[in-house]
Amino acid sequence: MKQLFFLVALFTLAITPFANAQMFSVGNSDANNFNPFTPYLRAGISTVDFSYEGDPQQIALRNRLSMSGTGIYLGFESNGLNADITLVNKLTGQDNSSLLQMGLRFNNPLPLVRRKTFTLALPLQLGTEITSVRNENSNDEFSQTGLSAGVGGLVQIRAAEVLSFTSHVIPTYGFSSSSGGFFGGSVFGVNGKARLNFYNLLFSKNISFGFDYKFNSYDIDGETLDYDLEKLTFTIGVSL
Repeated sequence: MKQLFFLVALFTLAITPFANAQMFSVGNSDANNFNPFTPYLRAGISTVDFSYEGDPQQIALRNRLSMSGTGIYLGFESNGLNADITLVNKLTGQDNSSLLQMGLRFNNPLPLVRRKTFTLALPLQLGTEITSVRNENSNDEFSQTGLSAGVGGLVQIRAAEVLSFTSHVIPTYGFSSSSGGFFGGSVFGVNGKARLNFYNLLFSKNISFGFDYKFNSYDIDGETLDYDLEKLTFTIGVSL
């Protein structure tokens, strides 16, 4: 119950800036182009490494769901709300295995230093994520739904109305459950992000180049579902 209360409190903090941003987003569209928190649609490529970290005696090598591959990434990104999907399967060149990951995260950057050209903040994050991994050579399936929270560091540098650079790293910790279960175990994560945004670069739209780093370490009851996931993502975004 204490954990649930804590997560609900973080959720409330996280959605506050998103609601405020929506209230003040109505107005001059050109002014929104220079807003460093303008929402973006993003697309890109992800490289994924999914490796078994449990007891080697628990699962035969041929039955493990470990995989490495390249997939497609699609996402929506704003100051308060991020949603994304990563897909690795035969369409992306993966022969015998597949991965599907969908995430939804609420963010609230608490500013420590705020200047016209520089911001230093503590970003609070509350997120939920569904991760599914399958292998044609195994009857097992990795299917986990996670709920996690974390706080990290954020730096943003702005150059007038030309460009901005933002980077953050957020360690997270939370709970993960299998399909049909409740609390099946824990998940420790690290989320890193870097964005280089150019304002009014093409047809009065902002263009953003991005790099994301994600690491999840699953510690599920027993040893059979103890996997680590590492994902590197390169994206291009267009402002809305």
